[in-house]
Amino acid sequence: MIDLSGTLTAPERLVLAVDTSDLSRARQLAGVAHDAGARIIKQGLELASAPGSSWEFCSENAAEADLDWVADAKIDDIPNTTAGIVRNLVSLEHPPIAITIHTTSGVDSMEAAQQVAGEAGVLLFGVTELTSNKEAQLRKRYAFILEQLGLELKIDAAEDDPVLRGILVHALAREAAEAEVGGLVASAKELRKPIKIDPVTAGKVTMIPGTRSLGAATNDQQNVETPELTIVDGADLLVIGRQVTAADNPPEAFEQVVEEVQSGMDRRAA
Repeated sequence: MIDLSGTLTAPERLVLAVDTSDLSRARQLAGVAHDAGARIIKQGLELASAPGSSWEFCSENAAEADLDWVADAKIDDIPNTTAGIVRNLVSLEHPPIAITIHTTSGVDSMEAAQQVAGEAGVLLFGVTELTSNKEAQLRKRYAFILEQLGLELKIDAAEDDPVLRGILVHALAREAAEAEVGGLVASAKELRKPIKIDPVTAGKVTMIPGTRSLGAATNDQQNVETPELTIVDGADLLVIGRQVTAADNPPEAFEQVVEEVQSGMDRRAA
């Protein structure tokens, strides 16, 4: 099992997203990750909920490719249920090395999940705001809430300046830290500030989705940054999805990202 707290090579920092409902395709992508030198794949709700699939299939798929895996369960429920879900996942024959939980589930739920995960030696990643959420959407949501309280949302920033998003991520990240959750998931835009400048959250293992190389399609992702700059800003792991999985030549696309990550590591060490 890979040690996420240790020194990782460039290929080991890439977590290939096996986001598919096709079981044969899932096996193929696991093979791509293995052959490219990756150590970890991410398997989530799309694959686990596919006909004929399950979390047991995800476990077997990673084991057959000799890979570790992240269970991207994005748990969001009451404490008793979150603990039960984590207990089921860590009991799999080839258990995940990490599990995701929504920080919006609350401190009590995260604490319950963390207790089970910690006893099993499994890292819990607290998911803050999804990388697909736009600043304008967030402002609309919270402006309505404040309006009901007779207050106003006063943020002097352009629509494309994710000020509110950063505030929300900061608050959720601190709640995850309060629950002693060891990892955080956020967009690259929140990595340098606020996560890495706050001593409460700076030491958490960070897994950053939604990065894109220059010229690559962003698809439905917002708040994107290049893999190189995301590593420079202090990311531990990068989730890489469609830039590789939808490429004409996935191994070649994976290697391109590896080169960018290595460049980021070199710049960070300089």
